[in-house]
Order: sequence, then C-alpha cells, then structure tokens
Amino acid sequence: MNTNRWWQRTTTCIIPAFLILFLLLTACSIPGGIGSGGGTPPQTSHTPAAASATQPDPAKNDTCPDLSGYPTAGVDCYTPYQFRVAYGVEALMQKGFTGKGQTIVDIVSFGSPTLQQDMDAFDQQFGLPPIKIQIMNPLGSKPFDPS
Repeated sequence: MNTNRWWQRTTTCIIPAFLILFLLLTACSIPGGIGSGGGTPPQTSHTPAAASATQPDPAKNDTCPDLSGYPTAGVDCYTPYQFRVAYGVEALMQKGFTGKGQTIVDIVSFGSPTLQQDMDAFDQQFGLPPIKIQIMNPLGSKPFDPS
C-alpha cells in the first residue's frame, strides 16, 4: 500500500474527529456553557432533601435480578447505590443534592433499539421513578447491528 495514500485517508478521518472533540471540550469548559450570553453564570438554589426514617432509600436496594437464565455469561449488575458510590456522588446525596432538574447526557456509540425499555426495567427493579429518554442522532442513525 502506498504510505502517502494511507496517510491522506487517515488524516482525512482523524483531523475532523479531533476538531469536533476539541470544539466539544472547549464548549464544556466555557464558564456558563454555550449560549449563556456571557455575564453572570446562573445561580442554583439548593434545598436539602428531607431525610425520612420511615421510608427506605430505594436507590440503596442491593437486589439485582437473577441473570442465571440469560445466555450472556459474566453479566454484571450494579445497583443505583453502587453507581453513586463509584462515581463519588454519595457524599453529595448525603448533603441533600438530589440532581433533580438536571439533564444527563449519555453517549451510546452505536445506539440501542431497547434503550428506553432497558431503562424502564432498571427503574422498576430498583424502585426508581420512570424517566423519558430523548434520543438524538445529529449525524443520522444506522440500522442496529446486534453482533
């Protein structure tokens, strides 16, 4: 293979990818985010969540479903509480920050036709309120390939 042709094809793909990554990282680091109009960053109000001794925290439910009958061996199950501890959110939760009103972005590289159903099953398993997932495909979507 001609190395010059290989280099041209490689840089044709890599340079736009790095440019997009740079723009996304730059947008995330701008105080106030994109479209804030400058000025003072928005202020957030914080009201600590009321602790209730009579109601257990559904997010601390450590009961994962029995996955032994499923064909995928080695599937791990993590509870919402385990996620909170792993990502260092538990300390914020203990101070009353609940994340209510926040938007979360999760990039799923190749998409999933069962994403909403998977989230519904997770919420039901752990006693969490249901959520509505908004799926955005800025570059269009491709047919799902399960392999």
